[in-house]
Amino acid sequence: MNFDEIVKKYRIYGLKHFIQAGLKETWYRFYSNLLNNSYAQCGEDLVIDKFFKGKTSGVYIDIGANDPVRFSNTKRFYDKGWTGVNIEPNPYLIEKFLVARPKDKNINMGVALEKSDLLFYIFFPDTLSTFSKVQMEEYKNAGFHLVETRTVPVVPLEELIDNELNGKTIDFISIDTENFDLEVLQSLNLLKNKPSLIMVEGNDKRISDLLEINRYQVHHTTEINKIYVYKKD
Repeated sequence: MNFDEIVKKYRIYGLKHFIQAGLKETWYRFYSNLLNNSYAQCGEDLVIDKFFKGKTSGVYIDIGANDPVRFSNTKRFYDKGWTGVNIEPNPYLIEKFLVARPKDKNINMGVALEKSDLLFYIFFPDTLSTFSKVQMEEYKNAGFHLVETRTVPVVPLEELIDNELNGKTIDFISIDTENFDLEVLQSLNLLKNKPSLIMVEGNDKRISDLLEINRYQVHHTTEINKIYVYKKD
C-alpha cells in the first residue's frame, strides 16, 4: 500500500476504521502471504492451482474482484501468465487494478440479470460492499459502517463475456458479490459457456441446484467459498 492509498483510506474511513483496517492487513499479509504462499482469503487459489496442475496460461473472470492482491483469487494466476477480466463496481478499488493488472481487462461495473443501473452499497470493510439491499440491512444491523451508496451500471455476465473475451475459453470464474452470486450466475448461459471451475460464496442451495443441473460438482469447500468443477462425463 503506497502513501496515496493510505491517505485515501484515512479520508474515506476515518481514524478508527483506518486503524482496524491496518491491523487486519498486517495479519493477512503475515498469515496468508508469508506462511501459506497464498493471496486468497482461505487458500482457495492453492486449491485451484492444483486443479489446473500449475498451468501457466489460462483465462479467468473475477466478479467482485475487490483488490488485485489482498484476498485475491486471481493474483496467483496473473503472476503465472494467465489473463482475464476483473469486474469491480467500487470506483475507489478499480484504480488499483488499472495499475497492478495492465494485461487484464479491468471494468468498473457490476453484473446482474438485466442491463440497468443499480444501487451499490459501499461498506467498511470494503469486502462487504454489495448490490443486495437485504444484505446491506443485515450488515448495518450487525454494526458495520455503510460508507456510501452509489448508482452503478450492471450488465448480464453473458453480455460481458461476448463483449470482452472474443470467444476465448474460460478456465474459471470467481464470484464474490455478497449475497448477489445467484443473480450473477443466472445471467450466464451455462449451455453456451462452461468454465472448468466456478467458485462462489456461501451455501445457497439455489446456487448448488443451478450448478448441479448443469453438471457441476463440489470439488472443495472452505470456510467462505465453494469450488465447483464441470464434469464432462
